[in-house]
Amino acid sequence: MKTKVRSATRIATAIITLTLASASFAQQALPPLPGTYFSAKDYDLPPWPFNPDPNLATVEIEPGIFVLDDTAVPDTPEQATARVARQTAAKQAALIDPQVAAEAARQAREQAWARNREKNRQWLHRGVVLENGEIQSFRALKEKKREDLRARATEIGARQRREKEEAEAWAQRNDIDVRAKLPDDGTAELMSISGGVPTVYITYNEDAADTVSTDELWPGGATGLELTGAGTTVGIWDGGDVLLTHQEFDSGAGTRVTDRDGVSPLGISGHVTHVAGTLVAEGQDAAAQGMSYGANLDAYDWTDDIGEMGYAAAQDQLPISNHSYGNQTGWGFLPVGGQNFWAWYGNTILSQVESYLFGFYDAISRDVDATTYDAIYYLPIWAAANERGAAGQGPANQPEGHYAWNGTQWVAVLDQVRPDDGDADGFDTLVPQGVSKNILTIGSAHDIDGGYDVPGDVVASDFSSFGPTDDGRIKPDLVGNGEVVRSAESAANDAYVNRSGTSMAAPNVTGSLNLLIERQAQLYGTDHPLWASTLKALAIHTADEAGAFAGPDFRHGWGLLNTRRAVELIDANFDSGSLAHVKEVVLMDGEYIEFPVVSDGSQPLRVTICWTDPAGEPPTLAVDPADLMLVNDLDLRIVRDTTTHQPWVLNPANRNAAATKGDNFRDNVEQVHIANPTAGEYLVRVTHKNNVVDDTGAVSLQNVSISISGNVAQAAPTLRITSADMIGPDEMTLAWPAVVGLTYQVQFTADVGIVNWINTGPEVSATSEVVAVAVSAPSTEEKRFYRVIAAE
Repeated sequence: MKTKVRSATRIATAIITLTLASASFAQQALPPLPGTYFSAKDYDLPPWPFNPDPNLATVEIEPGIFVLDDTAVPDTPEQATARVARQTAAKQAALIDPQVAAEAARQAREQAWARNREKNRQWLHRGVVLENGEIQSFRALKEKKREDLRARATEIGARQRREKEEAEAWAQRNDIDVRAKLPDDGTAELMSISGGVPTVYITYNEDAADTVSTDELWPGGATGLELTGAGTTVGIWDGGDVLLTHQEFDSGAGTRVTDRDGVSPLGISGHVTHVAGTLVAEGQDAAAQGMSYGANLDAYDWTDDIGEMGYAAAQDQLPISNHSYGNQTGWGFLPVGGQNFWAWYGNTILSQVESYLFGFYDAISRDVDATTYDAIYYLPIWAAANERGAAGQGPANQPEGHYAWNGTQWVAVLDQVRPDDGDADGFDTLVPQGVSKNILTIGSAHDIDGGYDVPGDVVASDFSSFGPTDDGRIKPDLVGNGEVVRSAESAANDAYVNRSGTSMAAPNVTGSLNLLIERQAQLYGTDHPLWASTLKALAIHTADEAGAFAGPDFRHGWGLLNTRRAVELIDANFDSGSLAHVKEVVLMDGEYIEFPVVSDGSQPLRVTICWTDPAGEPPTLAVDPADLMLVNDLDLRIVRDTTTHQPWVLNPANRNAAATKGDNFRDNVEQVHIANPTAGEYLVRVTHKNNVVDDTGAVSLQNVSISISGNVAQAAPTLRITSADMIGPDEMTLAWPAVVGLTYQVQFTADVGIVNWINTGPEVSATSEVVAVAVSAPSTEEKRFYRVIAAE
């Protein structure tokens, strides 16, 4: 929508006329510009630079000059009083000394500018302007992040390779095997010696689609959407290689799995092949069909994983990946000479009975968060670990000889008794990867034959690791089906096996969420992907309730994935035409997000926000340090009259207790749930504490993803400039009704006959239902035409 605006000189004159009523607009020397509208009732007022009410009749008195018939519109008391005041002022103006009048006019202009600045203050939006004054588009910022991601991936990858070489040299000196087969048929590999303890990656074995409603999105499913993952690519990092020739990946037309980093020293793996099958198996065996059975798979060995993840997100624009492995923590095994010996992965200087690594935010957690902070569109999904099962149990009869790490080396221990991993009731059993803020951490739940019905249907697997993190954050994020999952096996091209573990639950979720990526591309095109934080917010927001109490808990996180409901929210958002249910908003430091939602009172009202937070700084080595890892602390509230609804919070000191409502200062996910809303309008508000900063600590901006359900979608307002107010001799504000979550750009031209619109000022991400921006309005120019557009 374009509108015409008078030059700065003419607007300034109009303000003087309004204030002093020394002359009517018609008496001024310069004629009105085409595209202006006079009031029939108050013809002595200056014209509007746009039609203020398209519903009223207009008469064109000259080309482009209109009179708006507002005579039938009743006067407000203010209008009647103002008309009398103007008439009185006009009589007095003739008696005023010219110099006195000029000074009065100057003061009136400045007072009017001040009033206009105050009028638009609450709606004023700022875009991104660098310290040198250069204006940055959001697209340019995203490209800058991609370049930063490439550089970070190179740095982290080089560091991981160096640490691997050093660890292997150390292992050789100490006659310790670098790689081993575990008693549960899993795989282990030494990666580094970091933070005072060896870092050993292990797979999460312990020894799907119906449970999380994914099958309802497939061809023949209840939704009719026929999603298969076709045209998408999923990533997998794991311990070893996929059997590329398995019939589930290559049924004759060529394999859909690409080995991206060459032959793994661990060789072809049954675990990796099984996970890959849960992700993308074609369904030659119907019971083993993958969640995204039409998708392609990029496969990587876990060596250099974080560096490779960053590069894949930056270079290949990989949107999602699965990671069914993590650090060996607490009880495990030390491979020496091809044999596995009991070993305890902790630090005996810190504690003889509890491994500090459980729930600890370490250098790996930081590197994962640093990578994902720059990777706007990339979401890694990580298995939570199986530390409540056999993987976390020590020798049956203690004391028994085992190895323990004393901070500098492995030592043989004969008489020390150590408990099984975890605190009372199995809490505090997450490993460092699952502690990361910006990923989706997945626990395991029993299969639900026939699908979810009530919260009691969701039963956490006996082995699945529980939260919280050491700083009290809600983890795992979700649970998926990880028990007795049938999938491809590497023993032969037509071999299959049932496996259990969070290793199986994670691809159940990863492959399912990939269907959301496919659906988003179908509706909006491939050049409008979801932010990673939006994909995460959707998964959490639409999850099925789990556990004994309403809200999140440290066993199941936010609940059981419900893929169908997540896709339906994407569809409802698209159908609304007004981003009624899914919003991606750029929050500038010092600003806030605020918009109304309407409830009809028939269903719960729920709002979830999620943001990709800058990496935290790992605390000093200790058992359960409470140092907060949240960097940008955002706050979600829903307001109705005098009632403010707060988000769910959990108390890490009382892990079995029900979630309550309060100020969440730990998590980068917040959710407000109103179980029984009263019909009417509510106000959603997102604010922030302290400064919003980037990964360098500099004041910056924060991308915020918002999911909303239980609201009645409202029509998007007509995009047109509704006010233009001078706020200085060469500056004005333009305002228009906006859709929160859309990005807008103001443009100008000197001649609408020649289509040459020029951006003026930065792009702005709408954070409120009215947007006002300050733009240049040079008094040296005779005329300027302005318009606002929705930017890409």
